[in-house]
Amino acid sequence: MTPSSKPEGLPAPSGRHRVGRASYDWADSQRAEIYSSDPQDRRELVVWVWYSAAAPPDAERADYLPGAWAPAGQFFGLDATGLRSNAVAGAAVATDRSTYPALVMSPSGSSPLLLAAIGEELASHGYVVVGVNHTYETAVTVFADGRTVPVNPDAQAGALGPQTGPYEERFRQRAAVCDYKAADLASVADWLERLAADTDAPLAGRIDLGRLGAFGHSFGGNAALEWCRNDRRCLAAANLDGALWTEVARVGLKPAGVAGAGRTSGVRPLGLRGRRGRFGHRCRRIRRREGDRLRRLADGSRAGPPRLHGTSHGGDPPELHGRAVAAAPG
Repeated sequence: MTPSSKPEGLPAPSGRHRVGRASYDWADSQRAEIYSSDPQDRRELVVWVWYSAAAPPDAERADYLPGAWAPAGQFFGLDATGLRSNAVAGAAVATDRSTYPALVMSPSGSSPLLLAAIGEELASHGYVVVGVNHTYETAVTVFADGRTVPVNPDAQAGALGPQTGPYEERFRQRAAVCDYKAADLASVADWLERLAADTDAPLAGRIDLGRLGAFGHSFGGNAALEWCRNDRRCLAAANLDGALWTEVARVGLKPAGVAGAGRTSGVRPLGLRGRRGRFGHRCRRIRRREGDRLRRLADGSRAGPPRLHGTSHGGDPPELHGRAVAAAPG
């Protein structure tokens, strides 16, 4: 695909369900907004929800990035003009089940809209996917009342800029960001409990909070594990290509947790615990290489991250090649 290509949309989900999409604003009056210049500000979040829908085959698909959210793609060089998702905005919830399990999704440095292919795929197989837009971490956050909030580099722990200063301070900053993101996931879980009781909400009574999990990418993967470590409501978590900076790297998860890659019932430092066959060997090798990289960073040496052939840390679907080359912290 050439840079001038204009793909019509994302890869089609493989599940049997059509996909609906909705967005909600959530304010947590109990939490201070640490990235705002106003000490009175409370933490506010936008969440994007993908779910199994009862939409007709010819229903109009929603824009990949609604107009005001365009800077979220432009930050990564993505021109989303005319690009459609596979989701139908505000579609009715499917009726084949009374309730659906839920997964909270935490991106890193980007809007959850840029992970729409993941949300749509899971929703097509019967999950409710709640993508958290971590305010001040993304290029823009757009609230329903029209307010927009720009990025604050502190919310990314400087991961997209030059890496200077003592490595201990860098590690501390990254841990603090991941802890704050984990607190966002706890806030969203609180909101889901309220949503379940809201008789006017389309998803009211349709989310099975007894089957609640989390996953995330990069810093978001660390946040998912850290939240799951501390909150009994979370039954399982997955970390997509994220190093671990918080306490979960030391103490791990209870057996329900899933981290990193391979067959695992817990988590070890750096989130990799492959044990069997060629894949397990590769996981152990990557863990050794990552440990060496961190030690070289501690010595002031340059070191690049490990990478599996054919992958990238902030990769985009092949259908978007030519439109974006994404990157993310963590």
